[in-house]
Amino acid sequence: MPIILLNHGGFYDGLLAFLRACQANKCVGAAELEGVVVAATPAAALRHLARVYGLQYSGDGGDGDGGGGGDGGLHRASSLMGE
Repeated sequence: MPIILLNHGGFYDGLLAFLRACQANKCVGAAELEGVVVAATPAAALRHLARVYGLQYSGDGGDGDGGGGGDGGLHRASSLMGE
């Protein structure tokens, strides 16, 4: 089951900073965070869910993201830990 953080306007930046600190202190590893996905837009979150569940997604969600292919605005939380 996917875990998606919709980080609209940086809402989860504090949580992501906490997770970076946890990894730096060796309390959490990248493997534990691999299932957590951070989406910058609702459309990116919906595209990810559609991909996970094998569904079609063709809208832009009204957020101007365009709804096209690719992972614009989407990344794994584990990829943030090196920042």
